Amino acid sequence: MSKYAPGLAPAGYYPVSVSDRPNLPTGPLMPLYDPAIRDFARDGGVVLAEHPVDHEVSIRVGITQNMVRSAPDGLDLAATFAAPPDRRAATLDGAVRARLADMVSAGKIRILAVRLLNLITSPSWRLEWELLYVNLQLPGAEPSKRKYASR
Repeated sequence: MSKYAPGLAPAGYYPVSVSDRPNLPTGPLMPLYDPAIRDFARDGGVVLAEHPVDHEVSIRVGITQNMVRSAPDGLDLAATFAAPPDRRAATLDGAVRARLADMVSAGKIRILAVRLLNLITSPSWRLEWELLYVNLQLPGAEPSKRKYASR
């Protein structure tokens, strides 16, 4: 069906206007990886998206050493588990900051805090922590708070 009356434009002519275009995101996007489930986060079957810098932070901090056989490199938590209870939080903070040091020096992120939330010792040792950081690649970005757990 034409947008115009007969004789004013070719049959079926329907120019695309600005309001007809879908509302697409303006920046680059990556799939939102959730290390807790070892898969991409979904909402009703649709894979959620995030900024590439946030994706890189999630991969670097959410995957611990030897968690993925094909990529043995990852966040080293061995020293955190071995540290005395009063030094665990500081050891974790140092490990996370070391893992993200090149992103900080490149001006991609600013780390605000690393907090040890919980240490689970039974049936196997696990850590739960959160990272509070700012993605400096997004103008006016609010701090992001991400929770992580080792396996």
